[in-house]
This record gives sequence, structure tokens and C-alpha cells, in this order.
Amino acid sequence: MVEETFYVKNDKRMSKVKSFIRKNMPTARFKSNPYKYSNGKWEFNISYEITDINKLSILLNEFYYEDNPKHIKKESLLERFLAWAF
Repeated sequence: MVEETFYVKNDKRMSKVKSFIRKNMPTARFKSNPYKYSNGKWEFNISYEITDINKLSILLNEFYYEDNPKHIKKESLLERFLAWAF
């Protein structure tokens, strides 16, 4: 059994996590009810079998990439000139 505590930042994500767990993680059990803090964040404390270990990470990584998008490197003036010249 694996136990995990994690946080999500709003009600929309909370409902998405709950439905994801119901559909994709049949061995998951809530150790306690999801708890809502005064700042709107939700805390989850669940346990699940080792076979479901990577499933939750995929969803939480989606949330991370939504909050922290990759920076697009801008092409420098020198690179643009070299591309134009050659």
C-alpha cells in the first residue's frame, strides 16, 4: 500500500481529481475526507496499491504544467542574422 498526501488549488481541480480516482484507480481509498483550506486549496490523503502508482502522477503533472508553462526561447538577433545570411 502506498500513501500519498497532495494539494490542489481550486474546486474545479478537486472535482477533476475525485472523478479521475473513481475512474482510473480502483484500489485507491481516501484515508480522510478531502479538506478545504481557507485559501481555496484542497488537501487529499489517499492510499492505493503499487499497481496504480504512476496514474495519479500523470494528472498532477498536468496541473503542474498548467501552472508553470515552459518558457519559449526567443531567437536572438545574431541567430536571426545568421539564419538570414546563410
